[in-house]
Amino acid sequence: MTEAKTQLRAELRSKRKSILPPRKSNAEELSIQTLLPLAQEVKGLVLSYVSFGSEFPTQQLNEYLIVLENLVLPKVEGGELCLYLVPSYQCLTPGHSKILEPDPLQCIKIPEEQVSLAFIPGLGFDSEKHRIGYGKGHFDRLLPKLIHCETIGIGFKEQFVSEGLPKQDHDVALNQILLF
Repeated sequence: MTEAKTQLRAELRSKRKSILPPRKSNAEELSIQTLLPLAQEVKGLVLSYVSFGSEFPTQQLNEYLIVLENLVLPKVEGGELCLYLVPSYQCLTPGHSKILEPDPLQCIKIPEEQVSLAFIPGLGFDSEKHRIGYGKGHFDRLLPKLIHCETIGIGFKEQFVSEGLPKQDHDVALNQILLF
């Protein structure tokens, strides 16, 4: 299974990298029209992520969530994702893999139970609402702790894997997949 997942990850990375900038911008605009109303309706905090490289862009969404005062972002601590309420993009510093993460001195660490809605990244998604990530298992370990909230995988339409993804017993399906 590991070799098959490694090959699939490489294919999905390549496909995602080939998406042209105008297509990415259009997808981001469409996502704001869909995701922001969901975030506004929810009572509680919203977990997002800071996109990097060819990942589905989240900066606009995150900036809106900062205005709503409910943006939560993950930070890798000891191999696990810890969650922080983020008051401003200026409170982020380069962290794991040089991805911007909350600065614990400027952000408030929160328990997973305070999150009501979670936007989850991935390299690929399937019709059974499963995802495949980069292989480090960060979100795989976090998802079982988020069973009390709505989890939504977000990405580009090109990230849909019609033949399904390889699954293991510990894999947790998301509540929804929204691809733009």
